[in-house]
Amino acid sequence: MIDISLVKSRLGLFLFQFEDDNVKKISFPGDFPVFNKKRYSDSKKVVNAEKALENYLCGNEKEILIPFILKTNDTYSNILNTLRKIVVYGEVISYKSLAELSGIHNGQRVAAMAMKKNPLPLIFPCHRVIMSNGELGGYGPGIFYKKRLLDIEKSDSRIKNSW
Repeated sequence: MIDISLVKSRLGLFLFQFEDDNVKKISFPGDFPVFNKKRYSDSKKVVNAEKALENYLCGNEKEILIPFILKTNDTYSNILNTLRKIVVYGEVISYKSLAELSGIHNGQRVAAMAMKKNPLPLIFPCHRVIMSNGELGGYGPGIFYKKRLLDIEKSDSRIKNSW
């Protein structure tokens, strides 16, 4: 069963889509249509998602620890899983290095597209992926959120691998 709920945070309202008890998609504030009726829920999964999101945004947790389901193609799944395993809180990596670590030579465009299509941007932290020249590059929800998320993690910021 698909369940959609708004989750409150210090950065605004996020839209979480659940499939059963697993988060299937996270949309940033302003990245989803306004509903005629407010969609808040006090179900256990929504309360847990809200707590996990807030703990991450406050810097109390290094990742969002909630059950999730990743639905994407095999190539993107490989890149996103590599990102989640290798690039930890406070680190950044270039699209090129991420592609190479995922086994895709000269695959920076593929890595960028995987980040763009990432349905779970806070669980598979695509804000940590930057351009080889050190510039931030794009971010689907908006560059404001990429900068803000990197600032939250900044105190420990290190560069992962070479650019």
